[in-house]
Formats: sequence, C-alpha cells, structure tokens
Amino acid sequence: MSIRNLMLFTAIATSTIFLTSCEPTVMHESGCKFYAACAGDHHWVGEQLYDYVFKVQDDKAKAEHPDEMGDLVIEEGDDWWNLEVLKMEEDDYGDQVTENDLYEFILNGEMPEPNVDYGTAVGNGFLGALLGVSDQMHSKVRAFKTANKVCNENFEPLIEKIGEQVEVYDYREDKNSSSKKVTVYDVVYRIDGKRFVYCTVSDFDDEHYEINYVSDSDLYSGLGY
Repeated sequence: MSIRNLMLFTAIATSTIFLTSCEPTVMHESGCKFYAACAGDHHWVGEQLYDYVFKVQDDKAKAEHPDEMGDLVIEEGDDWWNLEVLKMEEDDYGDQVTENDLYEFILNGEMPEPNVDYGTAVGNGFLGALLGVSDQMHSKVRAFKTANKVCNENFEPLIEKIGEQVEVYDYREDKNSSSKKVTVYDVVYRIDGKRFVYCTVSDFDDEHYEINYVSDSDLYSGLGY
C-alpha cells in the first residue's frame, strides 16, 4: 500500500522546534516534512539516501584511518555499484523503487519486498551474457540491504537532513474540518526549492498528529490548493 493512502502518527510532546513567527509548529515537524518528501518526490529522497550511505562510509573511513584516505574503488557488480538503484526508477530486473519502499525503510527499517520474478530475470541476464551483454544486474533488494548494513540501521540523521530541505511554502486552517479536539491545516510543502506537495495535517490535543497526502506538482498552481 502506498504511503499516499496512509496516515502518519507521531508524538510531538518532545518537539524541539522553535519558531520566531506564530506559525503552528506541527507542520514543521521533521516527520511531516519527511512524509511529504516521500509522497511527493520519492526519486529525490532516493538520491538523498544514496548520498547519505556514501557519507556514512566516508566518515567511518576517516575515523578509522585518518592518514590513509583514498577514493572508494567501485567495480561493476559490487555492493557500492549496486547502490545506484537508489537513484533509479527501477532496478535491472524491472523492480520499481517506490515511495513506500523508501518511506518504510528509512523510517521503520522495513526491507522492501521484490515485486518481480527475479528468477526469470536472472535467466534473462544469463541469456544477455551469451549475446555479449553484461550479466551484472542491479538489484533493489540488494541495494537496500547494503544501505542498511553500512548505516547500521540508523537513518534519523537522514530524516533530519531531508526535513531541513523541505519548507512550508503555504498553509491555511481548514475550519470546516477542525474541532475542539483537532485543528486541521492544509499545508503546501516545497521540496529542495522545487517540487510542491499538498498535504493535510491534523494536530490533536493529545499531542499527536496525522498527515495525509493530497497532491503534488512542479507548479504551485497545479496542486488544486
């Protein structure tokens, strides 16, 4: 099921966001911004994950061998080469990298399930080798396993980094949907200064919120906001 059809529930009692304006803080939560980014531009999120994995590895190398730094050698078919899947729409088997794959993996550590018959694709790969085509194939599942191992299952810094690159572009209170127990906002987020995502954010009086995807567009006018 796509995250566009799910609601995100997150406690905000320990929020450390301080704003100089009177804007409601809930829409500025990193969890809200991360959700909006995955729902509205998951290809960009995949690129952020790719860069984050390499940064984690680079930081490890600097800490362990500060005087022996060199360029990471990447060979066709190895784990680092395979990480390119995170920046692709699908792997070489035709298995798509979806917004749900990225959201559940980064937030909850859930490994994505393959959505294609890998056995058939492997057979096709061997056939391609006979025809002079490389039998090295990018695998979505393998890419996520590598990312998880390198980062020790810790992606909280990545969620914060993504949140820093997502801004609240516009918002308004939906008074027809609000009540004494919940205040509902229509919020437009802008991702990396480019793509717009329209979400509804419900701020409950028991210190949790819900966020739902509505639409996304390269143009603010294309949101139906």
